[in-house]
Amino acid sequence: MKKANVYQTLILLFVLVITGIPVAALQTYTPPDPTRPLDPVCDLAFSPDGRMIVAASGDGYLALWETDTGALLHEFYNKDNCPSLIFSNDSETLFTLYPGAIGGEYAETVLWDVQTGTEIRHFTGRGILSDDHQVLLTTGPDAPDRLWNVATGQVIRSFNSSVHIQVGGVISSDNSRLLSSNWPQRFPELWDITTGEQEFAFPEGEGWISWLQFLPDSQHALVLYAPDGLALWNLETLTQQYVFPNSAISASLRQAESGNPLLIGYHDGSFLTWDVLSGELTQQIRLTSPISDEDIIGSQLSNNGRVFLIELKRGIVQLWDVETGTLRQQFNPPANSSVDWSETRTQTAFSADDQYVLVGYSNEALHLWDAETGMEVRSYLLPPRSSGD
Repeated sequence: MKKANVYQTLILLFVLVITGIPVAALQTYTPPDPTRPLDPVCDLAFSPDGRMIVAASGDGYLALWETDTGALLHEFYNKDNCPSLIFSNDSETLFTLYPGAIGGEYAETVLWDVQTGTEIRHFTGRGILSDDHQVLLTTGPDAPDRLWNVATGQVIRSFNSSVHIQVGGVISSDNSRLLSSNWPQRFPELWDITTGEQEFAFPEGEGWISWLQFLPDSQHALVLYAPDGLALWNLETLTQQYVFPNSAISASLRQAESGNPLLIGYHDGSFLTWDVLSGELTQQIRLTSPISDEDIIGSQLSNNGRVFLIELKRGIVQLWDVETGTLRQQFNPPANSSVDWSETRTQTAFSADDQYVLVGYSNEALHLWDAETGMEVRSYLLPPRSSGD
């Protein structure tokens, strides 16, 4: 362990013992077995400033590259689990959120320094991170439900009742409320995270809860009861206002120039746009070459809301113009790829300026594509592993 990490650990332990205040700790991790083949890429991300990209595999391996040169900057090792990857807004730190098992066992959130490749601290329990990355809620059977100050690693408050988030959760933009969902419950719960008290338990739906999202005003929320539909709730009156049809299930939330939130999705060969607060379908654009919903295994909207990325079977990634319904680009997997596409899928991400698309093909390499020209810019090779035979 490096000397700086030793000093950090001693300081944290001193604070914990003297004050009695829970403090997020440091932890040492064992690298995965180098004789075992690398697990497929399960998540990837651009840093907000575009200078770095990161990828994670399911066996606890993480790699950080310099975008422009392809140079490998750091390798991280963590739990034998697939994390969600989130860069801080200033691109100085990286969050890895590990969901753990179904019940939340073994879950944790780790904060890394991307300049040094070292861990800053980790938080035990399933983590829900605020949009500004200032606060983190952790919950699970291995520790009490707590709200943390990310910068200091100290507890802000503990919840009086157990949140037990097993499916998902989201914090409002003003960091005052939490929407949580717990398997096998079919209703979400609204919490006041300034007091730790539950505000409201939503009525049970026919389907399971698969997506929760606050609107930017923090006074409305979208709840997806899959496969029934997407409901808009007014959190001031605690009433349901609209239910969007099943075609909204693969949609993404974006802000219109007018300031109104829009819901943009794909269904049955068309791009559909709704005004969220009014529930009005404002635009329906038919694709020039419609795709069967059954062939789509993933989708996402660009940051500017103008391009819809669709992941197809066989590792094909397409970019479609939302306003015209025309195909902009198609990115095909490497011709010499040994990936069995019946058992795996691609991982994709837009750069912050939407100029590039990053595609991860199983456990072989990441490929950076120019979204305007359709040309491959460079690839980032994952470390080879022996077969272990």
